[in-house]
Amino acid sequence: MLPVDLQFESRDTEIFVIPDTKTKLNTIQNYFFPRLQKLLDSALIEIKTAYKLDPFDRYSYIYSPSHRKEAKTNRDTDIVLIGLCGRRDINRQLALKRPDGKPYAFYPATAVFEVTSGGQMSAYVNPFNHTDDKYSWKLKRYLRDHLDSFSALLNAGGISYISQTNQQLLQPLKDLLKNNDHFFIRSSVHYLPITNPLAIEQLIVAYVFLFPLLDLCSCLAEGIKPNFPQQVHLLSEWLTNRQELTFTQPDKENFILPELDSYQFVRAGLWYQVLARDQWTCLSCRRSTKEHSIILHVDHILPRSKGGKDELSNLQTLCLKCNIGKSNRDDTDLR
Repeated sequence: MLPVDLQFESRDTEIFVIPDTKTKLNTIQNYFFPRLQKLLDSALIEIKTAYKLDPFDRYSYIYSPSHRKEAKTNRDTDIVLIGLCGRRDINRQLALKRPDGKPYAFYPATAVFEVTSGGQMSAYVNPFNHTDDKYSWKLKRYLRDHLDSFSALLNAGGISYISQTNQQLLQPLKDLLKNNDHFFIRSSVHYLPITNPLAIEQLIVAYVFLFPLLDLCSCLAEGIKPNFPQQVHLLSEWLTNRQELTFTQPDKENFILPELDSYQFVRAGLWYQVLARDQWTCLSCRRSTKEHSIILHVDHILPRSKGGKDELSNLQTLCLKCNIGKSNRDDTDLR
């Protein structure tokens, strides 16, 4: 697997403090989701290779927040999620039952990448999105019966399990699978900014490790035999056959943030107002966040060092690469 050309900035967390909820949600969808989508798609390519299957045969994308422009109300959020959930089939009822005895329409487990307002980024599986004791105990019994495979998966992938009711309590794995507690299964946490390709690589690999647990939960929900032991074996083969990472010499821009004229000075609200006005597209090279998953910066047309002000009329959208090239050497208006 080669490193994915993808970055997340410290400034990304400022999206969460945009005061207007609709503006915040539009920014998440237009500026944040394209990069997360690229991260997820890279993981899905590896899942297809590792487990010799097409994940879209049985799974669908999930997003949160799932904001619609025409929505009458907009719910605020302090986290962003993107991942997979079992594909709903109206012709096949799940084995899971609601408290009223009717089958659930949606699958109980999700596997997602999560970004929090504090700048924490990780991958995790939540196996218990529904209340169904029969399913919960079936899952825990299955994991007890395949404890060696489950433990090997967690250890090899650096994956941890976290109690939903008491996240400060560290329980032995055997005890966790015998009590009423529900739990998350989560990768190690990375903190924004994430500009090193190795960190992106680690997030992708963690998601590949989590997939057998998502698939196990989905099989139990459907009432079919899980492929968990076989998938753990395939994962072991994938790791054995996987070539060592070979990094080409990275561009300087990937690791050193230059002293860009606008980077630290444009307040967050105005920053995202400029990006939205310019349709989330670099006005120099015409690459966009939606199509190219690039980092965008707001550039002062007349540099601050030459008297340029933090005003909408003096600001334009450039990608990181074009902004580095321009620096404060000219005052070209690309709008």
